[in-house]
Amino acid sequence: MKTKGFVGLLVILLVAFATQGAIAADPAVEREVKAVLDAYASAFGKKDVSAIMALIAPDQNVVFIDSEVELPFSGMEKIKESYTRDFSRMESGSLTYSNTSVGSKGDVAWFATGITATVVVDKESMSVPAQWSGVLEKRGGKWLIVQSHFSFPAPDEQEDKQK
Repeated sequence: MKTKGFVGLLVILLVAFATQGAIAADPAVEREVKAVLDAYASAFGKKDVSAIMALIAPDQNVVFIDSEVELPFSGMEKIKESYTRDFSRMESGSLTYSNTSVGSKGDVAWFATGITATVVVDKESMSVPAQWSGVLEKRGGKWLIVQSHFSFPAPDEQEDKQK
């Protein structure tokens, strides 16, 4: 439990620095991290669980947080179950990013981005805005996600923006 709390605090601090430009990634790292995000969006659009899992560090202490009740959840098995469940609920989907910031130090990088998921469920298309932040670690020349946090606006915040 202490490890999850530490990781959460670390992510908050890293995202705070990254979004304020305090520790910006060099251009090459920024391109590489954004390529991981693009690969994630492509895999999401194809509902390709295997491709998404290839972007995640194969560790049992990898932590993902989203809107489901089991959050936070960690480990490859739970993460894979979550994506499998989510993809089985939707007919199709796509992701777009906005206001992406990337920071890094050595073999650790972090990002914060606005995200809009457009999904089709029961033949009905809906766009869902969210914020996504995460931490990546470079291993063997490849950036892998070691922490991910999706947050969604409260329903009343969404209604206010639509008025």
